[in-house]
Amino acid sequence: MGQYLMVGLRLGFSIDKEDIAKVVNEERTVEDILRSFEKYYLPAPIYRREEQEDTYVYSLDKALLDKELMPFLERFYDFRYITRHEKEKGKVVLDLLETLPSTDKRLEVAKRKEYDCYQWDRYLSAYYVDDWRIKRVLVRTEVLLLSFEGKILMECYDSLFDFFRRSIINQFPDFEIAKTIDVYING
Repeated sequence: MGQYLMVGLRLGFSIDKEDIAKVVNEERTVEDILRSFEKYYLPAPIYRREEQEDTYVYSLDKALLDKELMPFLERFYDFRYITRHEKEKGKVVLDLLETLPSTDKRLEVAKRKEYDCYQWDRYLSAYYVDDWRIKRVLVRTEVLLLSFEGKILMECYDSLFDFFRRSIINQFPDFEIAKTIDVYING
């Protein structure tokens, strides 16, 4: 199999309360950790936080997704895919999604993983709550995958991928949903 360089829209996150409890101290409350995480990961008010029994769950605002998903995909595919073959793959996906009545139905297509430029993906990462990168909480992320290339093998790439992420976001200033772009390795 291997690992791949992935680009997609972050649809949501979850963090276990137990994980957060391990890094809470007199100087850092649960709310401090969540605010710090939100500042780093979440351009407000794009995501909604919901407290569940064992986790904090963040979900992308449905109204934003309904409004911007299709126009964003059209622009993203046009910008990302260059060859005739690649452009055709994007067109097939867009043509199918246009026939569906709702965003929920469109996301169901991604969960079937039939198209390499439109898939559901999940990954686990660490969010460090201190500058020394010692204390961390695990973050489960759900992504609408729009591009993957590989295979790739890298180490120490966080700042480079953040640069890629910010560069992609800057290409789509008309879309709030672009702020959810994520660049990562998975596989």
